[in-house]
Amino acid sequence: MLSVYLLPVFCNHLSTTPATMASEKRKRKCNFTSNELLILEENMAIEENRKNITSKFTDSISNEQKRLKWEKIAAKCSSAGPVTRTGQEVRDKWQSMKSHAKRDITE
Repeated sequence: MLSVYLLPVFCNHLSTTPATMASEKRKRKCNFTSNELLILEENMAIEENRKNITSKFTDSISNEQKRLKWEKIAAKCSSAGPVTRTGQEVRDKWQSMKSHAKRDITE
């Protein structure tokens, strides 16, 4: 009998969630500035950072260390630019920069 009383609450919640999600659009952050890119390149030029971040070892401890390194680099990039960056955003930008460089070399 208890589930009968809870059913309208759950149905009401589920019916409003997709409509609100469809109408809200994620705001786009501004592009990386040249200062942010320079800081990213300088941090990746440090042998210790590059060795830790690009290692193939993927246990939980090393993955946490990699995440913390990206967060530190993101904090440095955020201090130089107008926008606060996350570690994942900086990591994605680095991957994008690498792929563009490889494409330019092969052309």
